[in-house]
Amino acid sequence: MAFDFSKIKLIMAPMEGYTDVRFRLLCKHYGADLVYSERINANAIVRGNKSALKTMEMSEAERPIAMQIFGGKIDVMVKAAKMLEEKADIIDLNMGCPAKNSIKIGACAALLAKPLKIKEMVEAVVSAVNKPVTVKIRADNCLRNALIIQDAGASAIALHARYTKDGYSGRADWDLIKAVKKELKIPVFGNGDIRKAEDAIEMLKIADAAMIGRAAVKYPKIFLEAKELMKKNSD
Repeated sequence: MAFDFSKIKLIMAPMEGYTDVRFRLLCKHYGADLVYSERINANAIVRGNKSALKTMEMSEAERPIAMQIFGGKIDVMVKAAKMLEEKADIIDLNMGCPAKNSIKIGACAALLAKPLKIKEMVEAVVSAVNKPVTVKIRADNCLRNALIIQDAGASAIALHARYTKDGYSGRADWDLIKAVKKELKIPVFGNGDIRKAEDAIEMLKIADAAMIGRAAVKYPKIFLEAKELMKKNSD
């Protein structure tokens, strides 16, 4: 279960429809320290849905890789995590996606208003697998939820600093990332509004790692440029 999170500084965020094997390998080539799968429907892979099972595909060259699952039922999330345990270096629980169809089934961002269920889900998955478990959340009740997730045994948290109601519009509130980082003992990955390499460097001043999403889709070399800036700043 040991995983050295201190080596993880630049992360490719999970993005449905984008972060397949080919794109993850491209980001890895340009310097991403950790890549994430697309969000994987826990219920669908447990049922053996062929399309969902395809999202589990990965290459050894991608490692380390986090496989992200979502769902509203704890027992199903546990089964899905076990299915992914051999492939994944990290199991990530999606508690932040604002998609209405996910919220409707009590999954993703719907969980942010249910602290007891967050606790029970994280504890159940942590107990079921022998890999680090991380959780991706949003700004909604973020400090409360982050502390619950930490106490439930998660190894790290990714915080997208927008509220569920904001979707992907408006500005990410990096002060929330700073506040969560101040209170937590486990690593915090900062996500939201990292549009260029310089933004990643600024994020690393307040978080343990910078998680880059849409900017990487437009310009995968952002990882390379951020790495170059990191090296320049350390010289």
